[in-house]
Order: sequence, then structure tokens, then C-alpha cells
Amino acid sequence: MPTRRVFPHALIVAACLLAVATAPANASGLVPTFGSPQLLSAENESAVPLSYPGLNERMSTAPDGTVTVAWVKSLGGHDVLVVRQRPAATKSWGPEQVLSPGPDENYDVFAFFLLTDDTGVSTVLWTDASLATIMTRSQLPGGQWSPAENLANGTETVMGVGVGEGPHGQVAVSWASNDQGTKSVKVRLRDTGATSWTQEPAVIPQDADESPGAQTIAFNAHGDGVVIWAAEVPGDRLLRASYYDVDADDPHWSEPVPVTSDAAGYTNMIQAAVAPNGNVGLIWANGNLRVSAATYAAGSPDWSDPHPLGASGSTLQVMPDVISDADGQFIAVWQDVWGIFEGDGITITDANASTTTFHTSAWGAESILPGAHPGGAPVLGANRDGDAVVAYTAAPDFSQRHHLPVLVSFRPSGASSWSDSTQIADSEFNGTLNVPSVAIDEGGNAMVFWAQNTPDGTPVAFAVADASGPSIDGVSVPASAQVNTSVDFSAQATDLWSTVSGNDVTWTFTLTGDQASETGSSVSHAFANPGTYSVAVSATDAAGNTTTQDAGTITVTDPPPPVVKEKTKLPPVIPARLAGKKITITTTVPNCSAKFVAVTKFGTTKYQTKLKLTKNGKVCTATGTITLKKAPSARTKLRVAIGRVTKTGTKTIATLTTKRG
Repeated sequence: MPTRRVFPHALIVAACLLAVATAPANASGLVPTFGSPQLLSAENESAVPLSYPGLNERMSTAPDGTVTVAWVKSLGGHDVLVVRQRPAATKSWGPEQVLSPGPDENYDVFAFFLLTDDTGVSTVLWTDASLATIMTRSQLPGGQWSPAENLANGTETVMGVGVGEGPHGQVAVSWASNDQGTKSVKVRLRDTGATSWTQEPAVIPQDADESPGAQTIAFNAHGDGVVIWAAEVPGDRLLRASYYDVDADDPHWSEPVPVTSDAAGYTNMIQAAVAPNGNVGLIWANGNLRVSAATYAAGSPDWSDPHPLGASGSTLQVMPDVISDADGQFIAVWQDVWGIFEGDGITITDANASTTTFHTSAWGAESILPGAHPGGAPVLGANRDGDAVVAYTAAPDFSQRHHLPVLVSFRPSGASSWSDSTQIADSEFNGTLNVPSVAIDEGGNAMVFWAQNTPDGTPVAFAVADASGPSIDGVSVPASAQVNTSVDFSAQATDLWSTVSGNDVTWTFTLTGDQASETGSSVSHAFANPGTYSVAVSATDAAGNTTTQDAGTITVTDPPPPVVKEKTKLPPVIPARLAGKKITITTTVPNCSAKFVAVTKFGTTKYQTKLKLTKNGKVCTATGTITLKKAPSARTKLRVAIGRVTKTGTKTIATLTTKRG
């Protein structure tokens, strides 16, 4: 890795100028709008320019929408690594956290990387000026950052580092190692969802006369990977590559193969991407700052011949970048500058930031990013759906070269051209600090992070373009209802980047020939007609993005006819009813815990029967029958004594007189 330096003034001015031509908007016509920039550090703080402009500020997104940003700032006379996070759960930025050793430890960060994997684990890696360490810290979703860990072995010199997401969510880091004269490229993987590095590094050996240096590492979603590095050999410089075939019987990094050679040498501007099918796209700038590209078809023995990019009259090409979209198409971007450098000054005739694509067998014609201003320093971002975004700095004309706003252009998945550039921020120019970081999450939300120059310092700033609709959760729909009877519906709508109010939620109830709607998170609705209605709920955020969700069905029926109750006249209860020879006793007694008998006398015969007790609430009812030997005459009335059985005998508590019936 080269020692820290600031790009020469003339080089940066040239890289940040762009002459543009108007191009049609993207195919979908949908271009999200950026909100106002937000400072994430104090105005009097200073972000530190690192050795390569693309390393100044970093940003990553987690699957749930959590955003992590990192930068190096000056603190106590030393350069320290700082992070801030915006968790999706809270939707607000947390405080700054210093992850590298503090200024009291006499430590300066030289370069750093930031990555968040598919499981939501965030990882930072950094090196210091000693070139003897690769320090790393990781954080589980919602957790604390792990202690710092050195991935180098303590005896090696680290000459170049690359970081990428490895197979199946692993994190991969590669570096050029000189371990007491033994030179190699090492690749180390961290297991999916882990915060510590338990796997030993894979060693890719080098020839004795080769010295590996700057490099890049990349994987596709399937797990196929490539590491590419610049190697210095006697009298020449070349690019070498090693592949990782995840489907091999014994997956491992292949022996180095040559990509190309160029006696002019290579800088640290090497970028690669791996397509879903395993093809590799590579873009780099050589020692003469000329940008070329090459491709590798999965399974083939050789790389394609280098393909020069940019206009032939350009004297300077810098800041190359490449990504792969979901269809396997590579998108390359770089700065292409025409100019004559004279000492510390520069005369510019023309300059642009250009893009081109490679799909099947050849790179397409380059196109200038559409917009209204000259500019440069483009950086690419893409999600797995193929949505792409490029951010760059720009100036209205060369006379305003010290006044460089940040602009963004979009290319939605499936589109063939970029949208008109949109200015999202205004910033005074300050050397390498004006190279932004860009990301686009799986929802299509685009984010830009950069150093915002102010009269008091160079604080970092963030802006987002909300392109995704709200999330709708907690949907409650009753299964049934009756005509003209109100029933309740409820749902909760939230958005990652914009506000959603109850008035932004709409319910739609649809039956053939009948549709009605209600507004609100919680609503009551009465249906006029019977039938099975489909229910949909939609929510719109403050940015105008709408989500519509099928909420199921509700079956509405006519109410049943009213029930007419007939009044039934019950016969009166006769405590002692005499019918023929049978006396039926139905009476109440004080409680159901004692024993009761009924006793009567007819003629010379005494009759007695035990009563059955039944409790209904607080009432105890005693029932029983006495059968006489013969039926009394019609005028006869008998007395029936109700007695409570005790230990000393039977105590009469009531005397009943029989009635006919």
C-alpha cells in the first residue's frame, strides 16, 4: 500500500470537471428525490483525507435498512476511525463511536474499510502507517462492537488490502504479505454471522521474483469469488488473479493466473465485480493513468484482452469503478479528462465522467452522465435487484471549480440509460474530500455520504432518496360481518425514511359492482350488501411512495329474522298434589345438607318417603311421592308432614295439605 499522500492539486481539479451531454431519462421514469442533507458531525470537526480519495468516507446498509457510516477525523492531533449508525428500529442516528485507538495511544489510521453482510453484521477493518497490522472490529445487529483483532500474524508487512462479502454471507479480506522475505497473497474468511475470525488465512503463493501490492476482492451472491492484485516483476508490472469456485469438490483459491501486463505499471485503482453467473469484470488505471477493462468468463482458461476505455484524446483517466447488475451486465464508470497541465495550473479543453456496459462479448459505447454541470469523481452502487446509482461532484463551469456540489444519477433495473443528474448538496471544494460514498439498499433507497466543507471545518454529511413505500404490519380484518353493522379494521404503517400519518392509510372493500373505502389506520365500516368482499390496505409516505397490501376477505351476510318468543303459562306449583292413589310432593326446605322425609296417615296406615333434594342457586327443592293403598274419596284432604331427620328423631318443619290435580 502506498504511503499517505494528498492527490496533486491539478490532478484533483481535472478529475472533478465534467462536460456533459443531455440523455433521456431512465426507462421507468421513476427517479427518487433526495431530501435535505444532514450533518453527522460538528461543523468545526475535520474529516481527514486519506491516501486514496475513495477511502475517505464509507457507508454500508443492512438487510433491515440499518445504515452505518464511517470516516477518519482528526482528534487530539491524531487520525481516528469513527462510526455512526441509524438503526432501522429507531430510525434515528446514534452517537459517534471511536473504534480505533485514541489519540493518547499515538496511533493514526492509514486506510479503512466498512462492510455489512447479509446477516446484518457490520465490520470495519483498518491499517496504520506501520503496515504491520490489519485491525478489525465487528458488531452483531443491535449489539456492541467486538474488541479489536489483528488479522496479520505480527511478523509480516501488509502492502495492500481488499475487503468484500464472501460466500453465503461470510466476510472476506485479502492482503499482500511480505513475511520476512516470503511474499504471498492471503485471503481470510469470517464465518457467517460471526464477529471473530476463526479460520486460518488461505495463502496464494507468489514466484520469488514477484511482489504483490494493491488488490481487490469480490464475490457474487452464489459464493464464487476472485482476488486480483498488481504484481511487480523484474522489468515489468502485471495483474494477476486467483478464483474461488464454491461448487468445486474442494473449494479453494486457484493458482495465480495472469490478467495482463503493462510496462507502465499500475496504481491502486483496481476494481472488480463478479456477475451472478461467475463471470468477472475488471477495471483499472495504469501508471500512466489510462483506464482499461477486461473480462473473464467463468470456466475459461484466459482473460479477455484489455479494452481501453475513455476517449483517445484524453490525457488523464482516474477513479474507475465497476459493478454487476442482476442480469450479469457489468457497468463501468471513470473520469475521462482532456487537458494540458502547466506547473501548478491547468488549462482544460474538455472533461467528462463516462460510463459503459458489458453484457455478452464486448463493452458498449461510452456515454456521458446526463446532467447540467461539468463534474467527476463518480462512484457506483447497486442492489441485488439491479438498481444502480452513481454519485459525483460537479461545477457549473471551470471558473467555479472550487465550488463542487454533489450530484446523483439513477439507472433502475432493466433501464438502458441514466436519469438526469440531480444536485443533492452544495460544497466548497477541498481536495480529495469531495469524493462521496454511495449505496442503494434492496428497497431502492439511495444514500450518499461525503465531507461537507464549511468555513469552520469539514464535517461529514448524509442525504437519502426515499424510493420505497411504507411497511404495513399488524393488519386486523374480521372474518365476518352483518349488513349495516359496523365492524373494525386496523393496521400499522411505518416507513424507513419518511413519515406516515393515519390519514395516509386507505382501506378498500371490493365486491362485484360494489366498492367502498375508508381512511385511517383504524376504521369502522358497515357493508350495505351481503357477499364476500376483498379487502386491501394501502399507505403512502411523505415522499409519495405507496404500498398496497392484500388484507384478505370478509364475508358479509344478512342479519337473521327476529325471534318471536311465545309466552307459555306454566301450571302453579302444588306442594302436595293428590291424584288417585299418588301424592306428589314438591316443596322447599331450608338447606340441602340435611335429610328430609314426607309423612302422612290415611285410615289406620302411616306412609313415609325420603325426599330428593335439588339445589338451584340458593334454593333447595325437595321432591318425592307417596303411593296409598287405595284412592281417597274426592272430598278427602290429607295432611303431609315435612320432617327433618336428626339424631334424636324427626322434627316437623312444615305441614302440607293435599290438593287434587
